[in-house]
Amino acid sequence: MFTDEKNKMNWIHIKSEDMIDDIKKESYKNRVLIFKYSPKCSINMLMMNMLEREWNCSELENIKTYFINIIAYRHISNMIESEFDVYHESPQVLIIENGKSIHDVSHGKIRYENLKEVLKCEKDNNVLK
Repeated sequence: MFTDEKNKMNWIHIKSEDMIDDIKKESYKNRVLIFKYSPKCSINMLMMNMLEREWNCSELENIKTYFINIIAYRHISNMIESEFDVYHESPQVLIIENGKSIHDVSHGKIRYENLKEVLKCEKDNNVLK
């Protein structure tokens, strides 16, 4: 899937509720990306693969990227919805800063260039959801 291993996304699989607290803590240092997906839906996998192909680690050095399988970890997916005050969709990307979702998009709106703009803009800038 990748021709350049150094640009490969380093996904961290969300498998426990404690990881939500870790994400919040990390988001005070750097913005964090959460990708919610269902392995049962081809659109979900397509969007994840497109994001992986376009991802450029050198452009987004300190960004941690998390993903959650919303089928296997539904209770944690529900917790994400509640903790970050977002409406559940799939596929969905949330960008977390200072313990809050500052940006969320779903389906065809998941585009690397758009996410890069949000992830790279100065910390504490107001970013519209």
